[in-house]
Amino acid sequence: MTVHICALFERFGEKYMALKIVSSQVTLANLTQLIKDLGDELHWPASKIRVISADTRLDKDLGLDSLTRVELASRIERIFGVLVGEGLFLDILTVGDLVSAIEKAPVVHIENQRSVKIASQERAVKTNVVMIPYTAQTLNDVLNYYVKNNPNRDHVTVLKSRGEEKNITYADLFEGAKRVASALYKMKINPGDTVAIMLPTCEEYFYCFMGVILAGAIPVALYPPTRASQIVDHLQRHVEILRNAKTCVLITNRSLMAGVGRLLRIGGSFINLVDVDRVIAGDSDDYRQPTAKPTDTAFVQYTSGSTGNPKGVVLTHANILSNIKAMGSVLDVSPNDIFVSWLPLYHDMGLIGAWLGSLVYGCKFIVMSPFSFLSSPIYWLTTIDRFQATLTAAPNFAYELCLKHIGSDDAKRINLRTVKAACNGAEAVDPCTVERFLDFFSASGFSRSAMKPVYGLAESTVGLSFPRLSDTMNIDNIDRKSLESSRLAKPWSGSDGIPLRFVSCGRPLPGHEIRIVDDLDHEVAERVEGRIQFRGPSSTSGYLNKAAENKKLFHGSWLETGDLGYIASGELYITGRIKDVIKHAGRNVHPEELEAAVGLVPGVRKGCVAVFGFVDGNLATERLAVIAETRETDISVRHQIESEINEILADRSGSPPDVIKLVEPHTVLKTSSGKIRRSACKKLFETGQLSSSEHHWRWDMATFVFSGALKILWDIVLSYAVIGRSVVTWALIAIVTLFVWPLTVLLPRLEWRWSAARITARLILFLSRVQLIVYGRMPQFQAIYVANHASYSDVLYLLVAFERPLSFIAKSELKKSFLFNFTLDRLGVIYVERYDVSGAIRDAQVAINAARLGKSLASFPEGTFTRKPGVMPFHVGPFLAAVGLSLPVVPISISGARSVLHPDSSIIRPGRVILKFLETMLPNQNVANSQLDEWHLALKLKDATRMEILKYCGEPDVAFD
Repeated sequence: MTVHICALFERFGEKYMALKIVSSQVTLANLTQLIKDLGDELHWPASKIRVISADTRLDKDLGLDSLTRVELASRIERIFGVLVGEGLFLDILTVGDLVSAIEKAPVVHIENQRSVKIASQERAVKTNVVMIPYTAQTLNDVLNYYVKNNPNRDHVTVLKSRGEEKNITYADLFEGAKRVASALYKMKINPGDTVAIMLPTCEEYFYCFMGVILAGAIPVALYPPTRASQIVDHLQRHVEILRNAKTCVLITNRSLMAGVGRLLRIGGSFINLVDVDRVIAGDSDDYRQPTAKPTDTAFVQYTSGSTGNPKGVVLTHANILSNIKAMGSVLDVSPNDIFVSWLPLYHDMGLIGAWLGSLVYGCKFIVMSPFSFLSSPIYWLTTIDRFQATLTAAPNFAYELCLKHIGSDDAKRINLRTVKAACNGAEAVDPCTVERFLDFFSASGFSRSAMKPVYGLAESTVGLSFPRLSDTMNIDNIDRKSLESSRLAKPWSGSDGIPLRFVSCGRPLPGHEIRIVDDLDHEVAERVEGRIQFRGPSSTSGYLNKAAENKKLFHGSWLETGDLGYIASGELYITGRIKDVIKHAGRNVHPEELEAAVGLVPGVRKGCVAVFGFVDGNLATERLAVIAETRETDISVRHQIESEINEILADRSGSPPDVIKLVEPHTVLKTSSGKIRRSACKKLFETGQLSSSEHHWRWDMATFVFSGALKILWDIVLSYAVIGRSVVTWALIAIVTLFVWPLTVLLPRLEWRWSAARITARLILFLSRVQLIVYGRMPQFQAIYVANHASYSDVLYLLVAFERPLSFIAKSELKKSFLFNFTLDRLGVIYVERYDVSGAIRDAQVAINAARLGKSLASFPEGTFTRKPGVMPFHVGPFLAAVGLSLPVVPISISGARSVLHPDSSIIRPGRVILKFLETMLPNQNVANSQLDEWHLALKLKDATRMEILKYCGEPDVAFD
C-alpha cells in the first residue's frame, strides 16, 4: 500500500487522533448520497454507485482505503456538523453500521442537518422508483422484491403469431408460478426433485419455470424436436438427460405429449407426462414457498453437447445472480433498458442471459419465437426498432442471416440507434460476418461499439468474458503458420499467405479469472495458444451425477472450458474446441475457420458445413474430412463445388482435404444452440450413414505420422524444460542471494547497501534470462515515483533503474518476517498500515518526515496486483503527498513483467521487460482552477498520472471491472 494519508495528516491528523467522537442524527439516504458523490469524484462506475445500500461493505464492496475513509470522515464533519474520530471506522463494516454509529451520538449542528435532509428528500423525488434488488440472494428474493415494490410493472411481452401480444407483469408471473407450484405439491413433488419442461416459447413457459423454483424443485429445460429427420437423435439425447437428472415429471403441451412424450417412454424413460394447461389452470390455495438459500441448486442447465453427450451443469442461486450482476455491471444495465430476444428459453443464453438477466435488473423483456426470426429475420430488427430496445443477443449465424435476407432499402428504414449492446455468442464469432453487419447496418444507425462478441459456457453459468460497453470490436490477424506449427499467435505481417482472424471476446467478467495453460497445466505467456481455464463465483460445483466427468472438469481451483485460445493485451481470443482441433500435415488445424470459408462457396449452405479429422482403419492416422450441405443435384455443378472446396482448404490448411462429401440439407447435425456437432457428424461418416456418393482418396501417411509424433514429443520436452529451467534458476538465485545478501544488510552506509541490492537484482535478472530495457533515467531532483504493478518481480526492475537511494513505501504486512523486515529496514523501506486509520496516520507522518529531509519516495499506487491483466485503480495517497509537499510525480511504466513471473506462480520464464521513466507531472499542471483544494488537486494529478502509465504499460484499464 502507498502513503494513503500523507498530505492530509496536517489537515486532519492531530484532530482525528485527539477528538472525542461527537455525532448527530443522519439518515441512510443522506449518507448514501454523500458516498455516491465521493464515488463520482473517484470515477466509480455507475454499477458500483447503484449498489450502495445499508448492506454495502466499506472495504470489500466499495474498496475504501484509509485515506478515502479519512476524506469521508471530513465530509461527514463538514456537511452533517459531526466531529468524527478515526476510531469510529475501526469496527465499521457496512454503510448501515456507519449510520447507526453516527446516530448514537448527540446532535451538534441541527440547522445544517435539516438542510441536508431536505435536499436529500428533493433528490429522492426525482429518482427512478424502480430499484434493482442488489441484496437479493436467490431468484425467489428477486421475484418477491418486484412483486412487493412494482407488482403492476410489465416484465415480459410475448409476441405471438398474427401480431398478438401477451404482457406479463411481475404480479402475473408470481400468481402463475404459484399455481404451478401448488399443482406440483399435489403431485407429491418435493423440494430438490427435478422437473423437466419441454415447451416452445410461450407465456406458460415463464409460469412453469418460475413455478418449479417456487416449489423448491429443480427445473430442467428441454428443447422440442424441430426436424422429423433427426427425431431419433433427439430422443436418444433426451432419454439420456432424463435418466441423468432422475426426472419423474415432464411438463409439456398436448401435441408434444401425444408424439414425443410417448416416444420417450418407448425409449426407456419412465416419466410422468403432465399437460401444461392442467398445471396452469389450477389454483394456488396450497401454495407454500419453501425457504431458498443461495447455495441451493436453482436449476440444472444441460450443455449443448457439441463435442459429446450433454452434461447437466449444477447451478446455484448464488452462481446465477453473481453471473447476471457481473454481466450487467459491464454492460451498465438498468431498469430503463429493454431487451428484445428470439433466443430459445431452453438455452442458457436465452434463459439466463436474456430472461433472468432482465428479471434481476427490472428490464422489460420482449420475446418472440425462434421460428418467427428464422422465417423472417427482419422481424427481429423491426421489433428492436418498434420497442426502441437497448439490448439484444444472438449467435453469429443470426447476424449472417440478417445480411442474407434483409435488403439495403429495408435497412435504411430500420432504426437501430437505441441499441447499446448486441451480444454475439454461443458459437464461434466470424470476423467477416460482424464486419459486414457493422458496415451494412450503419445505414440503420447501428453503432460500431454496440457489437459485443462475448464468450461463455454453461459451466460458468452463461457469461465469462465480455467487452465493456464503450469498447469497440477488436479483430486479430494472426500468422497462420506460426499458430498452427508453434501455437504462437504472432501478428500477421501482411505479406505471408492468408492470415487467421480471431475476434476479441473482451476481458473476464468482474470477479472472474481466466488463464491459458499448456498440456501440463502450466500457464503460458501472452499470445501463446493453450487450454482456457477459469474460476469465479459463477463457476458450477460440477456435473450432475457425472463423477468421472467432474474429475476432468476441475484442475485444482480452476475449471476446464474445453476450448483453446490466447490472451493479448488482456483480451481473450477463442481459437477453437480442444476436441475439434485436427492434427493435419504437422499442423493444428481449427475447423471453424475452414467451415466458414467452405460456407462461402456458391451452392453450399452457409453454416451447414462440418470439418473434422478421422482415423483411417488401416493406417491408424488422422485425416481431414469435409461434409457440406447443398441443394445442387447436377453432377457437373457438384464437381465444381468440390473443386473449389479443395482449393480453399489447400490455401488455408496447407493441403487439400482427404474426403469431401456433399450431402442433402439437414444432414449436418447441430446442437440446440446451432453449433455444429462435429463428433456426431464424424460418427455418421464413419458408419456410412451420410447420404452421398463415396469419394475415394489416398494420402502419404509416413510424413504425417512422423511430423505429428515429432510435434507431440517436442511439446512434452518443452513443457518439462520450463519446469527444469525454473528449478535451476531458483537454485542459482538462492546461491547468489546467500553470498550477496550479507553485504546488503551489513555494509555501514546506505549508499553502499543500496549498490549491493542493485547488484543482486541485476544478477537475479541475468540468471533468470530476463532482459531489462530502461528508457530514460532517474531525474536528479527530489520526486515521488509511482509505477504500475503486475508481478512480484517489479521491485527488481525498480532497483536496477533507480541510480541512488530512495524510500520505498511498503505494506506493513511485510514486517511479519524478522529476516525480511531487517533487510528492508536496512534499505530504508517505510511501512504503511493499510487498514487501521490511526496507524496509517502515524506511518504517514514517517513518510512525510523522510520527504522533508530531501528523500524521494517510490510506491505502487495500485497497492497490490492480481493475476488478471490490467491496471487497477490508483490510491490517492502518493498524490496527496505530492500536492501537500509540492513535489513532482514521476510516472514509471513497466511492461512484460507479468509474462516473466505470473502472479500465483513460481515459474520464472525468460523474457524482455521494458521500464520507462515518463514525463514528470507537477501538482498544479494543466489545472485551470488554481483554487481547488488539496483533495481535488490530488485526484486530478492521480488521474493524469494513471492515464500516462496506461499509454505505455501494455495492460488494459480495469478500473471499472
